[in-house]
Amino acid sequence: MFFYHTGNLYFSGICMGRSVTVTIRLLYSGISFFLVLSGHAQFYNQGEDPGNLRWRQIRTGHFRVIYPEDFDAEAQRLTNILEHYYEPNAAYLDHKPSQIPVILHNHSVRSNGFVAWAPKRMELVTTPSPHLYAHDYLEQLALHEFRHVVQVDKLKQGFTKGLSYITGEMGIGAVAGMMPFWFLEGDAVDAETRLSHAGRGRLPSFEMEIKAILAEIPGLYSYEKATMGSYRDYVPDHYQYGYQMVAHARNKYQKDFWGKMVGYTARNPYTIYPFYFGLRKFGGSSKVGLYKETFEILRTHWASRDSLRSLTQSKQLNQRNSRHFTGYRFPRYVNDSLVFAEKSGIDQINEFVVIDRDGNEKRIHRPGFYNPANISVGSGKVVWTEIIPDARWAKRDFSIIKVFNMKTRKEKMLTWKSRYFAPDLSPDARLVVAIEADLQNQYFLVVINEMNGEVVQRIPSPGNHYLQFPVWAVDQQGIYVTALGTSGKKIMYYDLARSAWKTLFNAGFKDIAELYAGADYLIFRGTFSGIDNIYALDLETNECQRVTSSRFGAFMPCLSSNGDRLIYADYTSQGFNVVESAFEPGRFVPLEEVIDDGEQLNVPSPEETSKVPEPSMQMPENFESRPYRKFSNLFNFHSWIPLYFDVDDPSIEEIPVTPGVMVFSQNRMSTATTKLGYEYRDREHFFHAAFTYSGWYPVFKLSCDFGGTPFVDSVPNVEKPSTVSTDISLDLEVSLPLDLTTSRWVVGIRPSVESRYSRAYFYYNTQNAYKRGMTFLDYRLYAYNYLKKAYRDILPRAGQVFDIRYVDTPFEEGQLGSTIAGTAVIYFPGLLRHQTLKILGAAQKQTPGNYLMGNLVSMPRGFQNHTAVGLQKITFDYVFPLFYPDWNIWRAAYFKRFRGAVFYDHAWGQDVHIPHREDVPVDREFRSLGLELTTDVHLAQFLFPFNMGGRVIYLPDTRYTRAEFVFTIDLNQFY
Repeated sequence: MFFYHTGNLYFSGICMGRSVTVTIRLLYSGISFFLVLSGHAQFYNQGEDPGNLRWRQIRTGHFRVIYPEDFDAEAQRLTNILEHYYEPNAAYLDHKPSQIPVILHNHSVRSNGFVAWAPKRMELVTTPSPHLYAHDYLEQLALHEFRHVVQVDKLKQGFTKGLSYITGEMGIGAVAGMMPFWFLEGDAVDAETRLSHAGRGRLPSFEMEIKAILAEIPGLYSYEKATMGSYRDYVPDHYQYGYQMVAHARNKYQKDFWGKMVGYTARNPYTIYPFYFGLRKFGGSSKVGLYKETFEILRTHWASRDSLRSLTQSKQLNQRNSRHFTGYRFPRYVNDSLVFAEKSGIDQINEFVVIDRDGNEKRIHRPGFYNPANISVGSGKVVWTEIIPDARWAKRDFSIIKVFNMKTRKEKMLTWKSRYFAPDLSPDARLVVAIEADLQNQYFLVVINEMNGEVVQRIPSPGNHYLQFPVWAVDQQGIYVTALGTSGKKIMYYDLARSAWKTLFNAGFKDIAELYAGADYLIFRGTFSGIDNIYALDLETNECQRVTSSRFGAFMPCLSSNGDRLIYADYTSQGFNVVESAFEPGRFVPLEEVIDDGEQLNVPSPEETSKVPEPSMQMPENFESRPYRKFSNLFNFHSWIPLYFDVDDPSIEEIPVTPGVMVFSQNRMSTATTKLGYEYRDREHFFHAAFTYSGWYPVFKLSCDFGGTPFVDSVPNVEKPSTVSTDISLDLEVSLPLDLTTSRWVVGIRPSVESRYSRAYFYYNTQNAYKRGMTFLDYRLYAYNYLKKAYRDILPRAGQVFDIRYVDTPFEEGQLGSTIAGTAVIYFPGLLRHQTLKILGAAQKQTPGNYLMGNLVSMPRGFQNHTAVGLQKITFDYVFPLFYPDWNIWRAAYFKRFRGAVFYDHAWGQDVHIPHREDVPVDREFRSLGLELTTDVHLAQFLFPFNMGGRVIYLPDTRYTRAEFVFTIDLNQFY
């Protein structure tokens, strides 16, 4: 299964890479194979679209495009783009894929896309990113995501094709996991770069982070650190590393090199290391060798360029009190003595700070979840956008404008359920201008009243160019924006009095962004010199000149009130600094003197670029569109395996595999999943079925298990039934998962009702006979509220979780009675960063009948889970990181973090049933304390990190000590 988030990739299958021994590799591959089948890992989805949407579809020979009916025009355009690039994109890997479904989501503002295998599909969120560079968004998505389709579909040959007959699409996904993420994503970025005039491979910012590391940090990060990340240092992602490696190898070993690699992987997955052996066969190298070669060449190239560069003289305004990667972005003058900035890093969550002239800083606010294109500051106010999820539908969210008053320290939500981006506060602080992208990808400038959020003016984009980075003119008579069209980017001006648009500057396919208007100059960031720098556009002559010369990149400029000073964010290997320099037009360098395409080493050659296909020049075809019926497409069986195990309750220690068969279905809307299974165990036949439907506001889960002998209770002096029916259990759950997050606090609630039926036999004294069947009703309310986590946080630094349950057997004449239980968890910040004190309090009370239910509250650690009528428990856990070593033990293990915990559990039980005590219930206290020491480690270059180590438990009442092995896998690492 693959997932792309601005280039990310997810898969369902066996995750593999090089290891020290085949035995270790097979062990973890086997673990991965079973784990990815369970729960969300098998049926990967990012949530559902609103249930009331009507859908349509377009079928071509290569694609089945499924989209909401209000998105027809853009769906037609995307289909033309997909078909136009089908041949050239497929040619790079020498493979033409079979037809694939493409599902479009236009109600989300989280711009991304992904390709999944099991079931195979391409899903695209169609709202452009406010950060978009000079590349049509749908074109970029089509190029990048379809390359993933080519990569995986090409695996359907040789051994892997035979495996697909046995396992369906799941087997192909498993083999895809043998190809490293850096290749899958790097190759997709290479596709968008080679097949267009833009692409991330041409962006200076896309290589900036690696360039800074190579220039300022001695040595070279290990291959494991570069590809698996680090808690000690900031590490650029595998898109950036992967693109350079893929492009370098393609340039060195010819165009068909990676196509051969994919084919070799498909034919030889049984070698466990097909990618390693393929690199040896076709390139005479290894993954580590290719990595070192690529970046040593780049280090030399960039160092030679760096030695010729004359840098702008500037003063750093922020202090670096932390040795951890920390960035200061969006610098803005508050007044002559204070500067505003957004501060972020691996050691903290994002926050707004003000910095004085001595470098002292003060936190003023912590925003919620966002990725802003602009933060505007003026008249004591801060204006930005945050992403707010829909309460129920994960594929619908909103980009709303917030305002923070620096004097009152109060935040207000200016708009609600909007789709606004990159707001800018007017000079008089009474209006806000922003970009709106509606559900049909029509773009507008919107002018909003800052007091009440009312729309004052809504101005359509000329030619429906994608508008970005709006800023007010100093006289407030007009608005400057960048506009992206088929020929690249340009700067435009909208005259409010004349209601007229005017083009000021054409940048072509060079990226321009982050505008700021002065009295005589419009300043912005541009990529013309191969390094992101600040440029100035003379508003009288329209002459463009370079203002700064940065070593790695200058971003987000802002002019002082009198226009003689400039502040901007200047990048280093430890993050962005806020720097200030003189703004002296006499020192500017004309644009024509700084244009340089030599900085990016692995970009396509001019000859290759001249052959880039131009979809805008083709006559678009109007494809036939038909309704897509959700009900008739409820099932989509995609995978199967000739064995059975419980995918809903997997065990790493002992995977209970039995003879049988399993079949899996997930519909293309990701609203219906089905699991069917048969197993033969203990000389008996068992049938299993489960169905989940989440296309309505409540979520319905239904499961049935049939087969075997049911439970029959033993009663003294009473003969058991001579014959019993085949066992059957039925389970129906109705839940309502709600995401109520509107700030930096993650808030949600999930009420649910579950009915469970089991064909168990219990003896009824009132009838003097056994009666079959027992029905449970389980009512539950689960709620949470916690502070979003920093990258290094293990647990939330603050928050609460509440869980209330009531389980009853209303139809069973007092056999089991009922149980009510409640749990409360509170998180407190520890003494140091990333340390958390977790306090849990829980209690349960049974109203028993003839039998007792199992506990809803667990016993303290170190004790068996003895059934109790009453149970109260409190636990204290203090969790803390120890150190971040980034240790390699050859290719066998990569240790990212060691962490520890100390705990104390105390419980009071009433009428506790303890075995070997003649079944006489007792009242008793249970106490335990201990410590844990674990490490977050990647074993055998395994994709997912393991947390493993030991726990020592001491029971003070009996003076008994025991040790336990701790072993978990973080399957959410890439979700």
